[in-house]
Amino acid sequence: MDTKYYCVGFYWYGSDPENQLPRFIEKGIWENGFDDKYLDKVNSIPVGSKLAAKTSYTRKENGKTVSVLEIHCIGTVTANPKNGHTLNVSWDKDFKKFKLDGRGAYRSTISQVNHRENIDYIFGNKKQKEGSALPAFNKEALYEEKQLNQILYGPPGSGKTYHTINKAVSIIDRIKESDLGNYFPNRKSLKERFDELLIDDWSNPQGQIAFITFHQSFNYEEFIEGIKPSLNNKDIQYEYASGIFKSIVDLATDNWLNVHEGNKAEVSFDEAFFKFKERWEENQEMPFKMKTPGKEFTIIGFTNSSILFKKASGGTDHTLSIKTLRDFYYGRSKRKLSGIGIYYPGVLEELKKDSEVTIEEDKDDKNYVLIIDEINRGNVSQIFGELITLIEQDKRIGNKEALEVILPYSKEKFSVPPNLYIIGTMNTADRSVEALDTALRRRFSFTEMPPKPNLLSPERLIWQLWKDYGDVPWVDPEFLTKEQQYYSLFGAKDLSAMSPDEKDNLWEKIDKNGEDESIFNGLTFDGLKLKELLRTINRRLEILLTSDHLIGHSYFMSIYSMDDLSDVIYDKVLPLLQEYFYGDFGKIGLVLGKGFIKREQTAEDINDVLADFDDYDMDAVVSKDIFKIIDYRSRPVHQIVLNELRYEVDFPQAINLLINSKIEPAA
Repeated sequence: MDTKYYCVGFYWYGSDPENQLPRFIEKGIWENGFDDKYLDKVNSIPVGSKLAAKTSYTRKENGKTVSVLEIHCIGTVTANPKNGHTLNVSWDKDFKKFKLDGRGAYRSTISQVNHRENIDYIFGNKKQKEGSALPAFNKEALYEEKQLNQILYGPPGSGKTYHTINKAVSIIDRIKESDLGNYFPNRKSLKERFDELLIDDWSNPQGQIAFITFHQSFNYEEFIEGIKPSLNNKDIQYEYASGIFKSIVDLATDNWLNVHEGNKAEVSFDEAFFKFKERWEENQEMPFKMKTPGKEFTIIGFTNSSILFKKASGGTDHTLSIKTLRDFYYGRSKRKLSGIGIYYPGVLEELKKDSEVTIEEDKDDKNYVLIIDEINRGNVSQIFGELITLIEQDKRIGNKEALEVILPYSKEKFSVPPNLYIIGTMNTADRSVEALDTALRRRFSFTEMPPKPNLLSPERLIWQLWKDYGDVPWVDPEFLTKEQQYYSLFGAKDLSAMSPDEKDNLWEKIDKNGEDESIFNGLTFDGLKLKELLRTINRRLEILLTSDHLIGHSYFMSIYSMDDLSDVIYDKVLPLLQEYFYGDFGKIGLVLGKGFIKREQTAEDINDVLADFDDYDMDAVVSKDIFKIIDYRSRPVHQIVLNELRYEVDFPQAINLLINSKIEPAA
């Protein structure tokens, strides 16, 4: 069996100690620090695999960001108890750590290393020549995203939200989207990395991605900041609460200030502040010095934006701004030793007791991403308010035209750092691009996400299935079930008859050449034609409506049988078409054809049904035909009239009629 190779993390942020590697080496183990992430991946690591304990970070070189991979130890997996958390590992006790410039893209807690060159350099300690780049880690693959604000737009189901995951991981790990496959072998591993980066606890944020969906009721107070009630000793008090935008701006700003204006020997403010609060929790009577001896004060609590404290005289109605304390920490503000300012030095002194770095390395210049799904469904001018100007690239912190504003509630200075990226999605069927707020259009770049019927070809779908299950044998029951369903659905008789060895040969070509459908040349697919189905529907929709009202390929991406396709047609496509055409089933018939829509009553029939009421002008009644959906779920076969001939038609024949305008024999 071929040896497998993995880069693994050993830092448990927020733990004491954070560096778990000495414990791992002493006990001969490696542990997954997450309770609910990477469990399946840990269980899948076979005995004999090689692990590289690593840290990944960035540093500046000649004004450019260089991604660094530092290897701290190498070990071999000796046992896997399959609990999702622990591996028994024999670590190299005499290992000397080393750095590889330009190869810090392995940033996940667990990353499988597949490229031979990378394996040689990471696990073989092969020396890197000065200024050279490995083929799998060339400078073009590791990049900086230039668009700080971008919107993905297109019709429903075209993969907009799906691609925000790709873009977010690409931005944070500094890998081109087209090269993500070199680091994440399948969609599952990429989504695991996204989930690892997603912030799910704002009281102790440990990620770099925030996700929000705009809607008609979403407002400034939820996005930026507002005043919200809270309970304190059963008493209601009101405090300034940061919205999701301000919260992630604060995280990104702290990282940017730590890298560009902070002390190299000190950790970031957020990390020092977290440790400071932990120490206060253990000793809430901790005294804080004042310039005048005997006037010490104590902290009595924290809010999201303030520190509550009690003076030596006993007064408790006093607060210190965490934002102001951050500015003092980074030396961005001069201390005003008057008024409330006299209380900051004592807190700052205690804060810096926990600020010394534990591992000496260049500070990690991190990127952060805010994903705004359905950005056009909110009132953008109301939600962003005066801050819409601050997201422009030249108005960000550190630029010559940098701007800051005073927030209306907290009265704090506020600005946006250059390491925060905003990705929005917009459904064009819900509201067109032209109808967007002009201020938003000017500050965002727009990327169209059209439907991609080619992704529905049998070759592409089978290729994707094999890739998704690339780490299991051909006889894996779950994979085998889905594979056989695909072969039956697409009429892939040649593939169905292949032996495992023949599939291995084909898989090697796929693994080497990637998304190259020509690998399947010569193989026959005479079953369902999903690609043609979507193309036909969208061609008709574009004629009857506009290109904003098409149907995306994602509706058809998880179809393994005709029953699955039936569910998609009746539960997703038909309701969407009813919305597009405001319930006019006649126009839906122009899209789906006679196999799915039939005329129930003519205009003459309707007039015969109406009551005899001479007092009303019958000419004012709009006579129209009534159409009805043919439901193959209630009855497997329906009668339809085509070219004055009556046919008994089932669901597969109705699909053929939709695509080819003719009825083919039932399967």
